[in-house]
Amino acid sequence: MFSLLQNTLVRFTLLFLILLALLAAFVFTKDKEARQREADKEYKIAAEIRRLGYGDSKRRAEKPLDIPDYGNGPVYLFNGDYLELSQDIYQVARKAREKTKELKLDQAGKTLNQPIDLPLSENSSTVRDFNEKYLQFRLQELEAYRELTTDKEAVKEAGEKFLHAYLFKVTGQPDSLSDAELLQLANQVIELDSKDPLLRTYVAYILYQATGDTAAAEAMWIDCIEKLRKSQYPPIVQVYLRMFVVDCRPYGGEGQRHALIVSILRWLEAESETEQWHDCVHFKLAGIWDQNDFLFHNELLVGCLKSKKIDPFIKHWLVGVRLVERAWDGRGGRLTKDMNWGEVDFFEKNLSMGKVHLEYAYLLRPNSLYPAYKLISVALAGQDREYEPVDWFRRCVEKRFDHYPSYYSVMSSMLPRWGGSLGQFRSFAQKCLDSNRFDTVVPYFVVDMLQYLNRREFNQDRKQLESFGADSIMDEFLARRAKYRAAHPDEKLYGDTAYYRTRIGLFLEQIGRPQDAIAEYKAAEGDLDFSQLQYKHRLGKFLLYRLFAAQGEVHDRVMQFDQELRKQWPANTNVSELEPLEKEWQALKLTAKDDLARHYYSHTGEMLRQLKAYFQGDWVELSFREKGLGWEISSDQIDWSEQDQNMLICRETIQSKSSWARPLINFEAPLQIQAHVEQMASYAGKTEIGIRWTDFNANDDEKTEKKPDLYVGIRGSWSYPEAKTPIEFRTSEELHCGFRVYSLNQKMEQNAQSIRIMNPGMHLIDWKMRQRSSEVTLGNYPDFVRFNEVLQQPFHLIFSSDSKSKSSRLPCTSEYVWKLKNVRIRRLSADDLPTEETLIEERIAYWEKRVETDPEDAVARFKLCELYWDQGLADQLLLLSNETLTKWPELEKFQQFQGLALYKLGRYREALVALELAMKEYRENFDVIMAAAEIKAASNDAELRDKKSSLELAEFGKRCSSNYQVDFKATHWAALAVAYAENDNYEEALKANQEAITLASANLKTELQDRQKLYEAATPYRYPAGE
Repeated sequence: MFSLLQNTLVRFTLLFLILLALLAAFVFTKDKEARQREADKEYKIAAEIRRLGYGDSKRRAEKPLDIPDYGNGPVYLFNGDYLELSQDIYQVARKAREKTKELKLDQAGKTLNQPIDLPLSENSSTVRDFNEKYLQFRLQELEAYRELTTDKEAVKEAGEKFLHAYLFKVTGQPDSLSDAELLQLANQVIELDSKDPLLRTYVAYILYQATGDTAAAEAMWIDCIEKLRKSQYPPIVQVYLRMFVVDCRPYGGEGQRHALIVSILRWLEAESETEQWHDCVHFKLAGIWDQNDFLFHNELLVGCLKSKKIDPFIKHWLVGVRLVERAWDGRGGRLTKDMNWGEVDFFEKNLSMGKVHLEYAYLLRPNSLYPAYKLISVALAGQDREYEPVDWFRRCVEKRFDHYPSYYSVMSSMLPRWGGSLGQFRSFAQKCLDSNRFDTVVPYFVVDMLQYLNRREFNQDRKQLESFGADSIMDEFLARRAKYRAAHPDEKLYGDTAYYRTRIGLFLEQIGRPQDAIAEYKAAEGDLDFSQLQYKHRLGKFLLYRLFAAQGEVHDRVMQFDQELRKQWPANTNVSELEPLEKEWQALKLTAKDDLARHYYSHTGEMLRQLKAYFQGDWVELSFREKGLGWEISSDQIDWSEQDQNMLICRETIQSKSSWARPLINFEAPLQIQAHVEQMASYAGKTEIGIRWTDFNANDDEKTEKKPDLYVGIRGSWSYPEAKTPIEFRTSEELHCGFRVYSLNQKMEQNAQSIRIMNPGMHLIDWKMRQRSSEVTLGNYPDFVRFNEVLQQPFHLIFSSDSKSKSSRLPCTSEYVWKLKNVRIRRLSADDLPTEETLIEERIAYWEKRVETDPEDAVARFKLCELYWDQGLADQLLLLSNETLTKWPELEKFQQFQGLALYKLGRYREALVALELAMKEYRENFDVIMAAAEIKAASNDAELRDKKSSLELAEFGKRCSSNYQVDFKATHWAALAVAYAENDNYEEALKANQEAITLASANLKTELQDRQKLYEAATPYRYPAGE
């Protein structure tokens, strides 16, 4: 027998062994499950790779531009989590924080946390120095071509000439060839039939930029890609080829994006083995990063982190950049007090992790400015215990004196909201001027800073500018620049460009120094940046002409004349009131001293002609003769039609762009505007063209509280047809467009209505605007809106167009074209339209007279149809709708009135055809829906009856009424009851019919009561015999 102690020990031993066995079984099960999950994951990855064809050399040969080339390396996907993959390198960076701190303090020395007004470092290299090095980096491709090409000597000579010119052009070297000259060299290479893949890669791109012929470019790149793969040419050439493919395809796919990423990874792996060009590699990589979106960033990071050959600096730098950008994107420009706890935590965690990576990258390469530049924004948020933003700024300018992004980034730290002051701005401006480096951007940054303050901090208030000292700062800027120019007579200054000439001239205008502005504009010799002059739809060209006209002793007279001419003219103005203005114009135009001043008087002469015609009650033809006299037209790509002076053609080639045209005269309602518009996109995306009334002079509070923007327009959604196969590149000829129109609802807000796809060509926008109503015809869509309050008409009229491509990158030559033609405007009578309170006979008489007076008035016909239907005048309704559809078959909104008239007249077969056509375009018209439902349930013709469809329609109409909060009429409830009865649901039929009886008029109530008896007897309703 065992003792009690021995029994206890045995029990505990057995229990321990059992627990150990259970633990082992649990661990084994979990390990098995983990292995199974990993195997499943690997299986899914392998299946996805097979589906995409990434490991299939045959598929890659068939579609070389859409399948990544992994070379001899492993094939993998890019759908991992870069945060998870970067955990190991994050721990490495965390352990090095003390070393990073020592480096930061050592480099800062006595300047640590010192004010912004310390002298700038002038001994570091400049952008111009770096550009020279970057050119040498790119010229390696030319050297490789000379060594490796198999082109014949004559072809080789032409190839070297083209490649040399191309590399000079794309690296921004001074005195590089023009686009036309470079195109000529490219054509010469083609004529000599070069077979070299490096040369043809760049030649194809130049030809594509000139012609927009995507198919020809892709054929050349397909020919090049395999040859480059087998050649010894630098891997960067394949990167450029893949980038060109992405650029020229407005509808990009996953495969081409991954192909670009793989080529970048191969290039980075090759470059990581050398040190000579690492700053050039980082420069190019930063450019690629900035060109792409967050999806591309995430996939590129996954690829970098999976590679064992890429420089650790690049991994830490890019992960740090992504985390910092993620933090600031999540913050969205808000102050901390406007964020909740979770948002603050997200911001601080991402910024903190990004800081660790960026500082370690800086430790690895202290001479690189890229981590230091990004760390300025980290310090701005108070996440750096050692450095202020200005310390990281100094590290940047020590490496590159005129690195513009660093200057712009540190400017935020001087704003009062980030703990700075306007005094810091003045001190920093002085240091930029003290540098006296007018061969760099540094002194010109002062002008950018003043413009920033003027727009963002001072709200373009001249008094605040004066108080800040903008005048004295500009005095010193102009004096120092003149002195530098005199000391360097043969040197082109950094700011001798259209951009800075315009920027300086415009700012001088804003601070009240017109003569200095004129001197700046004259020095530009016509090479001005009108996108700045026309910022926020400013009349930049016209005001430039006025500036030159208002010189000397006539200044006050010109300004007074201009103010009077461009005021908002009351609609009841008498033509005789223009006579003093005409006399003054005749006198002033004799004082014009140059072409720009004479342009002003050409414009104002046309404006006087327009006003005179308007107040005489005539149509004012706002033509585009002499390139738009009387108009301010945005500085986009404009084609002036030589055959038709009434047409303006605008081309837009950037991913998101707005073009516009403003009449210089300001008309007042009541008035009518007509214009014909046409739009055509060559890429998938959205386009919009229309007419807007707004007040460009109003501040944000005035826009909110006073005059609303009034807008009518047509929006197009351009898309490719659906395909079951994987999406390939599509041509613009395949594009389909679904249109949507915008008009005004009773709250003066945008109201959208989908309409059918229009026919190609011009479409009319006809807009009558009165103080209490708006009448619009947009293409094939008429609309009438009565305002709940008297219209406070905005000041300015603008014709505008907006486009946005679905491409994640900027298409190079893909165009959106819009045409504006036959713009005209006329004054209307001051009589307002009849209201809902007006007697019905008077309302009908008013609209009948409108139709009789102007048979082209689609809105008047539409309103008259509505009244005929409401009053049950079926014969008149059918006659008018038939006549309108014969005249304008595209006005499908009248299809519903035709169907309703036939329904009312008992011609059910014809009615159903018309109603079903109407429902294809206007699904939410309850009268149409319920009439069609009733016919399908109550017709004596068995072929027309469809009980299932009838009930679906009737219930859809009921749901629509609930969704739109519109009360069902008696006829609607009656139709719903008919549909229920046809489907043997007599309980619901009785309920619906009782609702109809309650709402019905006396003459309808008897008929509905008879139907109620049918439903009580479980009998469906049928139309009377003979109908």
